[in-house]
Amino acid sequence: KGGAGAGSGVEIAISDDNVDNGLATLSGSSSKRPPFTRRVKASIAKLRRTNSATSDAGPRGAGVEHRHKQQRLFDRAQAEEAFGQEVWGFLETVMTLLWEPEQMNEKLIVTGTRFFKYGMRLCHLDPLGEAVHEALRIALACPCNECGKDEWKSHISDAWAWLWGTVCQSLTSTIESAEADHPRMAAESWEKIKSRHTTEQIGDVLFAELTREAPMVVHLFKRPKKLQSYMFMQAVESLVAFSKSPKEFFDGLRNFTILHIKYGVKSEYVKPFGKALMHGLEELAGDAWTPEVKAAWETVWLCLSSCVARSLNTGTNLITVSLVNGDLSKMEEAAQCAPRGERIAWMTEVELNGTVSSPLYWAIREGKLNIARFMLRDILAIRADRECYYYGREKLFETHPDIVEVLCKDPGAEELMDTLFNGLMWHSDQVNQGKLRVNYYIKELYGDPALWNDAWKSPLGVLSSKGEPSVFQHPALNMVVDMKWNRFAGKVFMAIQVLMGALIGLVCTSLLTWGCECTLEARVLRYVTGGYAAILWLLMTSILCLQVYTGRTLRIGGGAWYYPAVHVPRMLTSVWNTLRYVALILVTVAGLIDECSLPADKRIRCTENPDEAGTAWMSVWIGTAVVLLWVQLCQVATMSAQLGALCHAIGRLIKQIVLNLVLVFICVVAFASALCALNTPGFEELSDGIANMGRVALSLASSSEMAMEGWQLLFLALFVVIVHVGLLSVLIAQVVKGYAMLYEDQEGNSLKSKAMQCVEVESFLSIARRTKYFNEFNFNMPVPFDSGDVGPAGGFQRLEHAAVRASDYYVPDRILRSTGTASALEPWPSVEGVDEREEE
Repeated sequence: KGGAGAGSGVEIAISDDNVDNGLATLSGSSSKRPPFTRRVKASIAKLRRTNSATSDAGPRGAGVEHRHKQQRLFDRAQAEEAFGQEVWGFLETVMTLLWEPEQMNEKLIVTGTRFFKYGMRLCHLDPLGEAVHEALRIALACPCNECGKDEWKSHISDAWAWLWGTVCQSLTSTIESAEADHPRMAAESWEKIKSRHTTEQIGDVLFAELTREAPMVVHLFKRPKKLQSYMFMQAVESLVAFSKSPKEFFDGLRNFTILHIKYGVKSEYVKPFGKALMHGLEELAGDAWTPEVKAAWETVWLCLSSCVARSLNTGTNLITVSLVNGDLSKMEEAAQCAPRGERIAWMTEVELNGTVSSPLYWAIREGKLNIARFMLRDILAIRADRECYYYGREKLFETHPDIVEVLCKDPGAEELMDTLFNGLMWHSDQVNQGKLRVNYYIKELYGDPALWNDAWKSPLGVLSSKGEPSVFQHPALNMVVDMKWNRFAGKVFMAIQVLMGALIGLVCTSLLTWGCECTLEARVLRYVTGGYAAILWLLMTSILCLQVYTGRTLRIGGGAWYYPAVHVPRMLTSVWNTLRYVALILVTVAGLIDECSLPADKRIRCTENPDEAGTAWMSVWIGTAVVLLWVQLCQVATMSAQLGALCHAIGRLIKQIVLNLVLVFICVVAFASALCALNTPGFEELSDGIANMGRVALSLASSSEMAMEGWQLLFLALFVVIVHVGLLSVLIAQVVKGYAMLYEDQEGNSLKSKAMQCVEVESFLSIARRTKYFNEFNFNMPVPFDSGDVGPAGGFQRLEHAAVRASDYYVPDRILRSTGTASALEPWPSVEGVDEREEE
């Protein structure tokens, strides 16, 4: 491990201990370390001798000084680990891309550049190859601790020798270019060109050369002249940046490829563009275009152009071309060309520069919803030949596990939710005794606990927190909610209501009816109430602590400096649970404080003076607890469509009231201050004025009762008009409009509330319990279409009333069956009118 010094030789500081640790990392067993130094010394000695010769080539004493500096800066253990991990990562890259030579070449360009910065030179490649070869021989030769066999044979040795020779070809070109200082020469010559010519001049020269060398690509340049010149400059800047840091260039190659595919650039355009670029640079550089500079530019371009051409070749297919151009008809033609065994993969995955991207997400994020809708329909279409069924549901969710979240978050993409859910259903066209078969393929929509540890991140959890209420009216999603509700959520929900109902009964009896009685029965009942509330509070607190510990929290706020971000446990994000938690605290304190054991003059609530008892903090405490307990019981009403809409309207009313009360308070303070300045009776003190004006605003006091005249009366009249006629009327109009919207979608709001209950209950359950419920539905069993016709797995079949045919979601037997040959290599025959039938 070493570093580069300007103008001096650079060495690789390697010791026997470094080799021990590095080879132990390669072999994966630290128990093999003792014999490594003894067996590999001969291979490493050559590398170390060559290393010393390289360091002596620099200024006198520079290598020794650098070595001592490295020894001081790096701890021995860190150096050993760095050596082992570097070589191990290099070999892993080579083996991973063994069957992808073009991608491997790109990775080796990055590796060679990094190795050169570490101090690697051409003379080091052969000794390093011998060291790696010997390390692998030791790892596999007899005796092998893992298997007891001698796995190192002559053909294996020959194979590794061939592989290292192949790897060295790429590393040699990269390191040779770096040793010749090509990156520096290219960068310096480019800086000279920029200093001598303007951007427009450079653009004109390069465009003229491009017109002469490659007239077939001139039609791609449709932008204004200044913009074209800027684009030429950026192209050369990218070339220079690639020579210095190829890793950064490859990181951005995916976006670069997408952009140029959109422009219509093809891989065959790369070679003539390179010729034009070289001739243009030669003309611009003038006398500075020496043979060395020319060799530097040609080497850098040759390396980069092969990578760009490969990226364009792999990325430019029928799907991506139609997608970047936004052409739906071309997309349909491209799908028709796909082999039936690969058609779904064409729609879900495309490789761009070694990374797999999603054409579907690409279409959604660029707002091409008509193409995205077609792709979803095509993926979720059920096709059949004489051999098997083709259904892309499983592949879709495998490659797009977060598709529900993407559709919820992306503006305008929510309309695709129906398309997605429609593809998860199948209706029979045969009615038998008033019933017909309906298949629901909702395995992924239900959410496998093995994939979704946090129930709130599962598809149903995301829909409950971010989806629109209208989505929940879809039969597929409604079925998921009913399955969870009937299996476990409904039982837990009713149990919670029973527990809280029992607490309400105890509170009303012990703290209200017998609140101030000191009989033994009354005192015991109060202790029971407090203890019961304390047990429920401890249970909720333990769940909250578990959610915080496991990270199941929701980030709230953080939009501004005055509204800091707070991570709240998922349980407390529900208003009902927050009401319960606060009420349990209040009841626990009120029930466990025994006032009867205190002297009469020390009692808080049960005093001899009724007026003092009504204003005591304990009375307010208990009153608040009772209100909260009864309000949280309203959650039961959300199970009804009509009452659920009313509850949502009340919740929205509270939010609007809070926002409007802020403005009302400002008006109250403003006009109270004005009346105080006018020495109005009852407004002599500002605090008294604010209180009186607040009573007027809330209609608790009549303005006619106040003795005012002149300017005083004018200010009061303005206040009444602004607050009563203005702010409060607007509030009422907002609430009426909001309730009307909620009433129109009352069923959706009710189902959404029900879904949230299901997800909330599921989040409390253990993974083992959730897995047990999930496995009960046998989603892995094939689901039949008709008697003897077994279809894909991933759902279940249900007999529903024939009236379902009147539903907007009914599509009779949407299976597209194909006759003739059943080869997976052949495309599907064209079927006209499929989309129209599904749309109808």
